[in-house]
Amino acid sequence: MSKEIGDEGENLACQILEKMGYKILERNYRSRFGEIDIIAEICKVIVVVEVKYKEDQGYGLPQEAVTKQKLRKIVRTAQIYIRDKELVNPDWRVDVLAIEHPSQKYQLLENVYTEGLS
Repeated sequence: MSKEIGDEGENLACQILEKMGYKILERNYRSRFGEIDIIAEICKVIVVVEVKYKEDQGYGLPQEAVTKQKLRKIVRTAQIYIRDKELVNPDWRVDVLAIEHPSQKYQLLENVYTEGLS
């Protein structure tokens, strides 16, 4: 996927999240472990959002592209973000926002992180 299409997906994801009441804190946060597409906040909970933007379902649903290995990298990066921002014991979770292109149908999968992955 080209950077332009990826950026389009992330821009659309931010719009969707903001309409749902999320406050966007940061985009494309990087650490040595990986990158977080969007970091947002809702109801005093930090939400780490992995955006999956796919053109068709030929190779499965967008959210199926989030593997356990990818999720481990996201969690490690989120832990670094929390440390770097000096957040003390924040409530946080990892969500996946799957968006189909061009229909823009989306599904938000909340709290996909489980302790057994870390």
